[in-house]
Parts: sequence; structure tokens; C-alpha cells
Amino acid sequence: MKKEFILSIILLFGLFINCTNKPGENSDKNIAQINIDYKDLKKTIDASSIFDISKFEFINLETNDSCLIGEITKIVLRDNKIIIYDALVKQVLLFNMDGSFYSRIYAMGNGPKEYPPIINDCVISENYVGMFTPVIGKIMLYDFKGNFVKDISLKGAWGITYFTFDENEFYIQNDWSQSENGYYHLFSLKDNKTEKLMPFKPISDVSRGWSLDNYYSLYDNHALMLYSSIDTIFEFSNRAKNVKPLYEINFENTQLSKEILTGDGRNALEMSIMENKATGINNIGESSRYIILYTSDNKYIFFNKKTRKIDYFTESLTIPSWGNFNFGLSTSYIQDNKIITYFEPSFVLSVMKDWIDQTSFKNKEFENKINSATNKIKEETDNHIILITYLK
Repeated sequence: MKKEFILSIILLFGLFINCTNKPGENSDKNIAQINIDYKDLKKTIDASSIFDISKFEFINLETNDSCLIGEITKIVLRDNKIIIYDALVKQVLLFNMDGSFYSRIYAMGNGPKEYPPIINDCVISENYVGMFTPVIGKIMLYDFKGNFVKDISLKGAWGITYFTFDENEFYIQNDWSQSENGYYHLFSLKDNKTEKLMPFKPISDVSRGWSLDNYYSLYDNHALMLYSSIDTIFEFSNRAKNVKPLYEINFENTQLSKEILTGDGRNALEMSIMENKATGINNIGESSRYIILYTSDNKYIFFNKKTRKIDYFTESLTIPSWGNFNFGLSTSYIQDNKIITYFEPSFVLSVMKDWIDQTSFKNKEFENKINSATNKIKEETDNHIILITYLK
């Protein structure tokens, strides 16, 4: 363990130094640059210029013994349903848009129609919920009422996450692990065949640099993909069936800890990570206007796809007319031009209600709706509140 930790720290140090190269240095000329300068970081910004503040919905999810949520790992809107993957309980819960309970998918076990407790990812397509379980070499598909539909063999592919555009072809996204099919970042599964995409050189005995929250983002029939050891955004086009590096991310004006001056590089990097000074990208999302990035030190980046510049680099997003309501993108999911945010009942009871009582709201509709939603939370065992907002 000590050897692996040291090697991981060394890799992180190399990655951090690589990330702080000058824009364009050692980069492909065809790859655009996203230059993130910490001198431009704002403490907070008025998010009214990003969100359509005339549109929002608070939804209280029904609470009963059949639909208790352990934790929210993923939220997707499909077929007028709010679909929640709960990795703690290994279940998927479906609610109607008014918050009423619709169905539950829970089939953990060793039977032919069941999935094991080790799940790498859960993906909700237009018609199915898929449990990605490489430990048994399958994707287990269920319909929205919880009925088993079929399983799909991985054919020796291995990965951390998977996605699909049309349910006829599945893409397995690998990080740095070897599979039976070799060292590839991406595999395609279609018609009982496996296609290998994005080969990479093996790096033995080295842990990956960052722990990513979201490896990919789907929008307009393409995927933007991240891998943990490099800050490069790759694009996979479903139409052209090809992968290419699209953006290179450069962090500027970050600062390592002073311990580096003593010559103790490992200790310096360790302290820098603890102090959130060594920075990488943890999460990626995309809307019609923006590529939205979330950094390992909890900062938000809104990269304008049209101007190819960063419009906002900030620690928080607030809307003044909503009482300076603060958006936490770390507890949100981006789907097309929607931001789906959840509030845990414990947070509502301990923080949110006090904030509402002490706040003056210019937007009375928002005040009425947030009051109505929070007043329905009586116990910490209640289910969550969902807020849906819309990007301009």
C-alpha cells in the first residue's frame, strides 16, 4: 500500500506540472485550449445571466416504505419520470413529475434475472434501466416498471462507466485497467460483437490521478469524455463513430505548498492536495451553450462553445431575486438545458428552513414555492426535494 501511495503521489505531481504548462505547449495544434486562470476566479457570480429564472419547479418526492432513498447517485428525466439511481441500496426509483412514486427496480441476487451488489454504473436510456456489472460480464436491462428485459454480454470488455444513444449499441468507457480485449479506453457492443476504440499504453502499478465524479456527458448525439490521468476532453461522435481530442485544459496561476522549497516534493504535493491547490477536472456536463466543468477544488467553469472562451469561473452561483439562492452543482445533474438539483431532508431541516426565515425574496413565486416544498419536510427520513431549473 505504501508503494502504491508513493507512486500515486508521483503520478499526481507529474500531472499537476503537466497541467500548468503554458497554453499550447506540447499540444496538438488541432486541439482547442481551455485556459483556466485562477487570477480570474470570482467568489460568486449572479447566475441570472445563465439561468432562465422565469422557469423552475420544486418537487417533493413521495415517502413510503416502497421508495425510501438511501442516497442519490444519479438523476435522469425520462418519459415524464424522475428516475433516481441509489448506489447505496443498489436500487432505481421512478417518480412521476408530481413527485408521486411510480415503480422500483431492485433485483439484487445471483439469479438469471438479477444483478450482483457490485455495480460499476447505472444508465437510464429512453426505455430501459441498465445495471452495468462487469463482475459477471453483463449489462442487465429492466423496463421502467421493474421487469427484467434481457442481459447483454460484455464480450470481455471492462470499464468504469457505460452509455448508449439508441439502445442498439452500448459503449463501455474504461479508465486505465486491462480487459480481456487489451488496453482500450472505449469499447463498442453491437450485434453480439465488440469493437475496440482508443488504445492506450499500460501503466503498471500506478493508481489514477483523480477520482472523477462524472466521466462523460451526452448531448446532441455525441459524448464528451474525460479520463483521470490527463486533463483532455475527448469527443465521441455517434454519427461518425470516431473519437478525437477536442479540448486541452490548462490551469494557470495555481500554487504549490511552500514545502516544495524544502526539497520534499512528495510532502509538498500531499499538502497541496489537502489544501486544494493541485487541481484537476472531476465532472463534465454540456448544454446548448456551455461545456460545464467542475474542478477537484470545487470550482465551476462555464466555457462558451460559440466564443470558445470562459464566461464564468467561480466558487458559487447565486440568484439575487431568489434571496441570493446558492446553486450547488456538486449536488446537481445536467441534462440538455436542465439543471436537476436535489436537497437532502437533513439539510432542509438544519439549514434551509432557517435561511428562508431570515431571507427577503424579490421573486414572490420562488418564495412561495420554496416555502411550500420545505414545509412538507417533517423528518430526516423523508425523501428529497428536487429542483429543476433551466439554462438560457
